Amino acid sequence: MDAMGAEEVLPGATTPVKANGCRKSRDFDPGVPVEDECDDGDHDDDKAIDPQDGEEPDDDEDDESFVTMQEMKGSEHNGDDAEVFANKLGYEDMTTANKRVNDNNSNHKRPSKVILQMVQDYINNNSNEEHCDSNQKVAHRTSSFRRMSQHLSRELVRQQSSIVEALPETPAGWTVLVSALASAVLGYELHLQQSLSCPPWVFGQCTATDKTNTDHNSNQQTPLQPIFDRLTATPNAILSRPIKPSLFVGTRGTMASAAGYALWGPPSTDRHLAFKQVLTMSADGANILLDWELPPLIPTDKQNNHITDQERIEHVKTKGAIQQPVILILTGMNNDTSFGYVKSLQRTFTDRGWIAVAMNFRGVGGIKLATPRCYNGGYTGDLRGVVQYLASRLAPSVPLFLVGNSLSANIVTKYLGEEGQSGTLPACVAGGAALGNPLLMHVNNLHTPWKEVLALGVKKDLILNWPVLRHMTVPSFREAIYNTLKARTIGDVDEALAPIFIRNEAYYPFAVRIGFRDAEHYWADSSSFKYIKHISVPCLQLVAGDDMIVYKSFQKTMTHCIQNPYVMCVETKCGGHLGWQESPPDSNAFGVGTSWADRATADFFEAILKTGTFDYRIASETPRSEADTAKHSSVAPQTVDLPRFRSKL
Repeated sequence: MDAMGAEEVLPGATTPVKANGCRKSRDFDPGVPVEDECDDGDHDDDKAIDPQDGEEPDDDEDDESFVTMQEMKGSEHNGDDAEVFANKLGYEDMTTANKRVNDNNSNHKRPSKVILQMVQDYINNNSNEEHCDSNQKVAHRTSSFRRMSQHLSRELVRQQSSIVEALPETPAGWTVLVSALASAVLGYELHLQQSLSCPPWVFGQCTATDKTNTDHNSNQQTPLQPIFDRLTATPNAILSRPIKPSLFVGTRGTMASAAGYALWGPPSTDRHLAFKQVLTMSADGANILLDWELPPLIPTDKQNNHITDQERIEHVKTKGAIQQPVILILTGMNNDTSFGYVKSLQRTFTDRGWIAVAMNFRGVGGIKLATPRCYNGGYTGDLRGVVQYLASRLAPSVPLFLVGNSLSANIVTKYLGEEGQSGTLPACVAGGAALGNPLLMHVNNLHTPWKEVLALGVKKDLILNWPVLRHMTVPSFREAIYNTLKARTIGDVDEALAPIFIRNEAYYPFAVRIGFRDAEHYWADSSSFKYIKHISVPCLQLVAGDDMIVYKSFQKTMTHCIQNPYVMCVETKCGGHLGWQESPPDSNAFGVGTSWADRATADFFEAILKTGTFDYRIASETPRSEADTAKHSSVAPQTVDLPRFRSKL
């Protein structure tokens, strides 16, 4: 240390310290020379002013409120303290550090606030340096992103400029450009159509039999074999020829489904007579709306030329027996008979000379609910009542076929299984078809956004029927309705409505019950795959490989279908959900509005009639005696073997 007046500068300090104890009042800058501001008089560093003398103590001196370095270290300063101070305070001169420590120890003087301030400043400087380093890294990263975005912006502008410069300037040039783009898009669509065109896959017990044994009463021939042989007899048969999806619509499952729902179907003509009829169910008084479409009259038939439309309607509804085959068509969930796929099915059947009847669910189709119970995927009572009514209107040996779509496909399959296991299926029911059948009902088989879309449809039906539902004052019923309106997915809707759903027992006499425990109970009871082994008439199960709603659940349970010799499963490569928009060989390349499933269903029913399968079933049916009927009615439900299938979800 130099003579008196020399300054002692500590690294990292904000206030320099002179050897004689004098300090500078401004911040210390190592690059600026320090001038001595102290007088030449002697200054005693050890002198302290007593606060009791009325004078304020010097802020530069130590007081009892500061912690000494001895207390901080837990021991008195010794020779190691110099090294500690030298390391922490940045002393390069160990002699200076030793002298400072020795002076403090010899005078038993506590460290001044200056030393503590220097320690704190040193720590703050280190933290500030680390903070600055992190800020510099963030700033560098931000600048990198900024440079990258600027580079991309310049490239986009350059590309846009190139595109604009490359655009044609004359109408002829624009014509060539548009033609080239259209050709490229059309070429891609044609390639996609070609890759999707293939015959359907058929699963069922359609084994080869001895050609000499053609008797239908033979137990060696499976019921589906003659039907399958007819549907694959020629290369142009419905199950032999490739399915050629329509361009831009049939090649995409979602577009095909939208077309099946949204298209208005074939145009109505005067030759096809249509009318509506309302039936009241005897079980609970529900009203069901039926849409009838009759085939056109044959102009050469002189006997029918004088019959008016009103007379035809009255004849079908109340007078006389129906002589033509009748096809009962059920709609899908949240749909009615005005949807395109329903009208397309009706027109396909009426063009073949059959009568098509489209059935609306309760509370759907413009007919308000007459009871507070809405339809669901497990209640077959309404279908059973309509079938019994139509059976009473048919002439002897006139067949009745059932067609279900989506949710109603599950209902048709469940109905045929329930009636089959109880032996109560009407003799006129010759067969059925289930298009887009989920088989296994569970919300986990659906994906977003279809779960939300189906829930919105149920809410719409509830709102339309609110004038009837609002009269229900039972708290549990009102709570279920309110929870349904707040539900987000179809799973939440089923969970809310399950306690108030209408249902029926699975065995004769199919007693009506109210409510399920929860949604899981509803799904387990309503899944038709448990009943499909009891179906006793030919049944077609049709599904598309790109069906985004039911294909996943159908795959899980298809093995239960092919265990029944009466069930034929047909899977197509494309078609969507109830779409199957096709450009058939005798139509244009686009084919929008033409459904392959309509032809396949009609050909399946026609094969049943042509092969004599229905006639064989009528012959095998024997009327029950009163004793047999009483014996059948006395059988307790517990004695009947229940189909007990479980599927891991």
